[in-house]
Amino acid sequence: MRVQLRKERGSKVRELGYIPGVFYGKDIETTMIQTDEKSLKKMFNEMGYTRSFDIELNGERHSVVIRDIQFDILNHNQIIHFDLLKVSEDDVITAFIPIRLVGREVVEKTGGIIQLVSDSLEYEFPANKGIPYLEVDVSQLEVGDTITAKDVVVPEGFVLRDEPTKPVVTLTTASVSDEVEADTETSTEDTAVDNEEED
Repeated sequence: MRVQLRKERGSKVRELGYIPGVFYGKDIETTMIQTDEKSLKKMFNEMGYTRSFDIELNGERHSVVIRDIQFDILNHNQIIHFDLLKVSEDDVITAFIPIRLVGREVVEKTGGIIQLVSDSLEYEFPANKGIPYLEVDVSQLEVGDTITAKDVVVPEGFVLRDEPTKPVVTLTTASVSDEVEADTETSTEDTAVDNEEED
């Protein structure tokens, strides 16, 4: 991805059709940069916050990861700012990696209800070994089973930073799910009644 140095403030850069950003890392000065939105969105969709890629700045190539993407509050598809962190093969970074379920249709055919409790987990890993997502196989789950963070299979060199017992996926039945929902509704109604009595 090509980026350019910028001298203008963010609002002016956006008026000119570019997205303002910041480029920083070890052994380099923080640099104000800009790029076109199409290229940035393409990289973000492919790499997310976990995979490194190369940028070209003033004729030099640098390996980076996206550390932050800011979207417009009123238009969630419009990027208004981005941060790039320079990395090397020896660097270790920390990021949340999305969860992708495999085999969901197998258990749902039998009437089971898959509940994704955590859609991502935080890991520490080599900057050049980032992966787009973690596959979690739920096809062998039985009702009442729970997959926790420590059960998720990860590549060598990945260190879990979340609580090992943090629930990721659970399998329940439709009846259990309905009971939980009913209990929640009842609790809400009771709270409303209590509030009316206090008034």
